[in-house]
Amino acid sequence: MIRRRCCLRAVDETARAFNRVTDHFHLRRLAVCWACCSSLAFSQGSQIRLVHDPDVVEVQAVAPNIVRLHIQPGGKASPRTLVIDPSFQPIGIDKVRVDRNGAAHTLSSPEMRVVVDDGPEYSVQVQDARGKTLVTVKRDSQPGRGLQRRGTVIIHDQNENLYGIHALGWHDSDPGILRNLGGAVAAGFQGDGGAPFFFTTKYGVLVDSDGGSFQTVDDTIRFQ
Repeated sequence: MIRRRCCLRAVDETARAFNRVTDHFHLRRLAVCWACCSSLAFSQGSQIRLVHDPDVVEVQAVAPNIVRLHIQPGGKASPRTLVIDPSFQPIGIDKVRVDRNGAAHTLSSPEMRVVVDDGPEYSVQVQDARGKTLVTVKRDSQPGRGLQRRGTVIIHDQNENLYGIHALGWHDSDPGILRNLGGAVAAGFQGDGGAPFFFTTKYGVLVDSDGGSFQTVDDTIRFQ
């Protein structure tokens, strides 16, 4: 329970840092909420559901600038964590339009465009209002280890800086607030927050997970 409370505090503090950094650059912010396998119950109106037997992927706009990805390995969901407010409900989704054209599905609003490819190797591409791709979520090309299934990865611009994830270490010898090398989700020794959340000056990604770690290699980000 203590660990989950830390996550709640961490999300709040890290989100404020996200706002400070992005407001400094005067950029419009987008958010990706990534539920690896937890159970979330929302309206079905602005949702795209992919079934890749036996896996299920749901893509839903929960605000004009927030998209939720619900990935269910083997079609199974696990209990959700306290990282996301249990009373959270979509807002402003009347501005979101859903278009389907064969294997291509699109969620679009005045603030973002989400392109879903329902091919054999599904992908979800999140774009800003101008059509520039910010992140692409897709199946990991690497096979799973042992009994683990093949996971999901995030592809991003490897030249952009990452922030969030964890706080400073005991001796404050951390190189700063940059998290380009990823790291384990953890609060700081001096009470500052960490969260299953990373962000840039253009968007943020929150994972509904009680702990974990982000690994970055070139343009690829994995969460475990």
